[in-house]
Amino acid sequence: MTMKTIAYGVVLALVVSLIMVNTVKIYAQSITVSVDKDEYMTGDTVTVSGKVSEILEGMAITIQLINVNNARFDLDQIMPDEIAADGSFSKEFKLSGSEARLGPSGTWTVRVAYGNTVEETKFKFTATTMPKGLEVTIDGKKYQIDATLTNGVIKSVTADTKNAMLVFEVEMNDDGIFTINLPRDFMDARVNGQEGDDDVYIITLDGQTEFPEESKDDGVRKLTIEVPAGTTEIAVVGTWMVPEFGIIAVFILAAAVGAIIVATKKSLINLRY
Repeated sequence: MTMKTIAYGVVLALVVSLIMVNTVKIYAQSITVSVDKDEYMTGDTVTVSGKVSEILEGMAITIQLINVNNARFDLDQIMPDEIAADGSFSKEFKLSGSEARLGPSGTWTVRVAYGNTVEETKFKFTATTMPKGLEVTIDGKKYQIDATLTNGVIKSVTADTKNAMLVFEVEMNDDGIFTINLPRDFMDARVNGQEGDDDVYIITLDGQTEFPEESKDDGVRKLTIEVPAGTTEIAVVGTWMVPEFGIIAVFILAAAVGAIIVATKKSLINLRY
């Protein structure tokens, strides 16, 4: 065997070993991926988490959400500097938008790609109709209601002017946060009904009385409260609501007018006799 043949053999062995090492690296890469719940509905937030076994320099993680129609609903990337040192990652996706974009109820796919490796997981999605705008009608006038609910859907809202109360019908499959901004010229909670110092708002969750967190200014009071999974009704209770002359106010006004009439008649009788 010549020296030239031996040299060729050594080079060939090195090339083969390099190919084998690179092949092992490619196939040794693995991804674990999961979502925070098994089921979601319109308006929910999906948290995708996972871990890569080996961090590839300069390589981003790509995450896709694919709906039941096999159409891509959303795509986002986790940049290299966002991947933790141990290879873990996390990203949130909001399931909101048009019904055409979300698609019907069914099984969705979460697809995660990193380098040459792709991993998937699935979850169940329930499509619900989102209200185009929350509003109530009082004495023929429409009022917009500025309220939001995370991890759930507000299906309807009604106004009970007699009891200064807004009642929301909701549907939830996880704990969420209810937030509402209440203009003072629409509804308020005061010590003496419509006047006096601010009083506390009350919120009932399926009849259970709670006291929300609040921030306020001269024009608006903002209420925030945690809502447990399974809740079906949220009621916001104040001490006053438009119109200024509601049913109770009309009775009070009528009684006052009646008293004035009686007093006037008595005065006329006394003057006559």
